[in-house]
Amino acid sequence: MYKDGFEKGRSQGFKEGCKKGYEKAVNDLKNYMKKNKCCIKCHKHHNNNKSCY
Repeated sequence: MYKDGFEKGRSQGFKEGCKKGYEKAVNDLKNYMKKNKCCIKCHKHHNNNKSCY
């Protein structure tokens, strides 16, 4: 659920110039990582391997 919401917000942010959707996705990501004590480096690593979700 989280990943879908983030990707949807992120793609909408770029495609439609919808800054609010993108900012919401970024904030959701930050909160998600704080909650799971996950840093940007490990998050990107997991994202590349699609193993985080």
